[in-house]
Amino acid sequence: MGSLYCLVKRPPFTPESAPMRYLIFLIASCLALPAVAQVFRCNLPGGKVEYQATPCQVGSASSAKPETAASSDEGPAFPPRPGHQDLEVVGDERFQERVRAALSLLKSRDSQAYSVVSGYVGRIQQSDHSGMRAYADPPTFFMSDASAMYSVTWAAASIAHDAYHSKLYFDYRGAHPGTAVPDGAWKGISMETKCMKFQIAAMRNIGATQREIDHAIADLDGRYSLQERSSRKY
Repeated sequence: MGSLYCLVKRPPFTPESAPMRYLIFLIASCLALPAVAQVFRCNLPGGKVEYQATPCQVGSASSAKPETAASSDEGPAFPPRPGHQDLEVVGDERFQERVRAALSLLKSRDSQAYSVVSGYVGRIQQSDHSGMRAYADPPTFFMSDASAMYSVTWAAASIAHDAYHSKLYFDYRGAHPGTAVPDGAWKGISMETKCMKFQIAAMRNIGATQREIDHAIADLDGRYSLQERSSRKY
């Protein structure tokens, strides 16, 4: 991403935004929700790879253990906010209420993920589109209503996701003092995948629905990061 924002995961499917292949995927997921999610790596025609929690319908398959996801015990290394001050939440009353509920959920059910959020994000601000501005003072996550209001678990997952982008930014800066942070150190396909893994680990800990987890797994390849912010609905 070459703009001010780091891409954030879109919320699970809405009628106006879900591609047909994802709608089919959701229907299959809702018909058979496993108690413990199995992740499948589906090798599709043309060399494309997708991760999902249901058996592959086309192409070949190989098992991908959930443990391949980054563990949310990956705590702060160079947090810009030592001491974990309270986050500032900027937006209308409904937005603030949802964000504080999401933060409370993270704090109570995934303390390590919450330590990343509180260490690397100083402000969460209501916005038309979502994205992380790690280099702002304080580091600010601009969060859309679409991400915040879908569910409290999705809001918490979105916050954890972009907090990890900020962690990547500051951890690189901390390890390379006096050096500018390159885009590839905290955004782009490979970094998006890292943040998705962290998000999925947090989602399992906070009790996100299987539908939400399946949606996150489907985007584990990080290619969502290629979408221009101006073309996003979230």
